[in-house]
Amino acid sequence: MFIPLQPYLPWKIAVTIIHVIAILAACLRIEHRRRSRRIWWDDYASVLPALLECLNLAVQWARMHHFSDKEQILYRHLKVELSLISSVFCAAIGWWSRISMALTIMRITPEWSKSRVVTFYVIFAFILNWMGLLIAFTTICTLRTSWQLANTDVLICTPAFVGSTANISTEITGDVLLTALPLYRLWNLRLPLAQRRLVRLVFSTSLLPLAVSGVLLIFTYGNFMKGPGSSLVWIIMLQVEVAMSVIASHLTVLISWGYKAFIGDADIDAESNNYINPH
Repeated sequence: MFIPLQPYLPWKIAVTIIHVIAILAACLRIEHRRRSRRIWWDDYASVLPALLECLNLAVQWARMHHFSDKEQILYRHLKVELSLISSVFCAAIGWWSRISMALTIMRITPEWSKSRVVTFYVIFAFILNWMGLLIAFTTICTLRTSWQLANTDVLICTPAFVGSTANISTEITGDVLLTALPLYRLWNLRLPLAQRRLVRLVFSTSLLPLAVSGVLLIFTYGNFMKGPGSSLVWIIMLQVEVAMSVIASHLTVLISWGYKAFIGDADIDAESNNYINPH
């Protein structure tokens, strides 16, 4: 698939829209939990991705800019710094969104359940993976500097490209675990039919970033995109995957809140106190 050189403004607007949706979802989630006095560790963990989303959006606007031949040399260090900062932000946003989702699963799991122990190890693995990715990426991209000399507007650390694709693969594995663990635990939960379906829907939200990560991985490994605009399109797909991770981490709260607010039925948390943690 040949992709010609792309104008930046339409892509900036598209990225802004999806990131703003993610930021608003975070604000609604925190405000709802604050008002209902149910703030727990999963809510605290969701604050970091929301804050980084604001900074990441600013970085993407600064990064997508046409540079003249003279500016390519003058602003080379700035382009390198923006590329590194963007990669660090994206990794942190993606993994801490998944950590927040894992904490949400732990929140509804009884303390005596083996699933709670498994969820704890999953959270620990997510943190280790994020820290390992951060160390490996910064080390590779600072020691191998050939990518910094590329005569393009938007720089990508190509020496760490293999690590990036491996990270997408681990994100897919994490999304599968975040979908399977709660559904396994809650599939036979004794609730009225409508609420049982709602519970399954709420904890299937990890399928959203799973689908986007799968598409991104296919396009990355398949090497389908060619041409001068392929790098920009790949970056946009990565930004969509990051934003979807944030949105999915808040849907577990917002869907149940919307169900209570618009349908007027009893709150899931209140109905399920016999089966889940009081948090």
